[in-house]
Amino acid sequence: EKAERLRNCLAESLSLMLPKCHAGVMIAMLLGDKSYGEAETRVNYQMGGALHILSISGLHLSLLGMGCYRLLCRIRLPNGVSIVAAGVLMSIYCWFTGNNVATLRALIMFYVTLGARLSGRSYDPVSSISLSMILLLAENPQYLFYSGFQLSYVAVLGAGVIYPVWRDWMRGKQAVRTFGQKFKRLLKDGILSCTVITLTTLPLTCYYFFEIPLLGLLPNLLIMATMNFVMLPGMLGMCTGVFSLRLGKMILLPVWGILESYEVLMCIIRKIPWAVYICGQPQIWQILIYYTILLGITCSVKILMWKQEQTQNSRKIPLSHKNKRKKIYHHVCNMILLTAAVGILLWRMPVEVCITILDVGQGDSIVLQGEGHCFLVDGGSTSEKEVGEYRILPFLKSQGIQKLDGIIVTHPDEDHI
Repeated sequence: EKAERLRNCLAESLSLMLPKCHAGVMIAMLLGDKSYGEAETRVNYQMGGALHILSISGLHLSLLGMGCYRLLCRIRLPNGVSIVAAGVLMSIYCWFTGNNVATLRALIMFYVTLGARLSGRSYDPVSSISLSMILLLAENPQYLFYSGFQLSYVAVLGAGVIYPVWRDWMRGKQAVRTFGQKFKRLLKDGILSCTVITLTTLPLTCYYFFEIPLLGLLPNLLIMATMNFVMLPGMLGMCTGVFSLRLGKMILLPVWGILESYEVLMCIIRKIPWAVYICGQPQIWQILIYYTILLGITCSVKILMWKQEQTQNSRKIPLSHKNKRKKIYHHVCNMILLTAAVGILLWRMPVEVCITILDVGQGDSIVLQGEGHCFLVDGGSTSEKEVGEYRILPFLKSQGIQKLDGIIVTHPDEDHI
């Protein structure tokens, strides 16, 4: 009860120090409470492909945890004390914000990271991911069928397994000396990591949300570059605001500016007609084929890199023009395969004639499809709240219906309109 009161107190302090739309984002990001957010803001972030930041994800906990650990090291605490203190603080924070699945996964992986630093061993992301999955599924096997669990682990596998292979393949062994070269490399790596994570989570995004934010790369690049300057000052400003609103506002001033830039970018993307593609729900076999091709491309790249490294080590000569041509040819083949995989994932069986009667409770809603046309007959309910948002619209999107040719209203009673 005291923890709940403290959480409400922190949320109220953020509401007094920031505009309502930005306060809702920060409360969801730092405290895991989405009730303060505005529906309009949520739609903006959804269409911008950045809805994941409106919750406490593994990225947030990792940033806070490593920031806390580095801060403790900076104040000259022994390494062992800093590791234990950071682990305890993140455990309390995870419990304080609700212990959601993505946060628990990140907490276990954070423990492994701290353990590697304490023992002087290397950190292996695949072993860390596997350990967290085993522990969470042992606690509750039903997590395996939870969309948040699947998206969290697939995104981490993309970032920890597929991205390093693609990065080394794209980057080569070019030396980086000047600031400009370092900036270009960071930008390329950021674009590639966002692209890889998007491609890795694409089948699950289509399966659970039925739409693809085509311009999601832009907001996610901005978020990746500025998240440190939102999370850490936001946490400090939120805690300070409990004692002094004026001082809290001063600390949150840069956070307000960054959140405003997020909102402006999301609003611009939302106004673009083709920013979101309604793809419908793919079949399981389409998802399996897509992941088989994606993993096949990654394995072939890894094998080719290994062969090139063996050849260079044995001959001690630089990469020849012939090998460079092979690399370009391999790039082209991989792009063709990846395009084919996306095409298979997005292909939908054409519907000749279909009549679907939706369960809207006490009411009526019928979808008529046939020969490339779609009509909606009625769409009301007196027993279900927001039936359009939670029943009708999800069904239309799941079928890949991007527009309605007409809406037919049989009579103007509430359970029909």
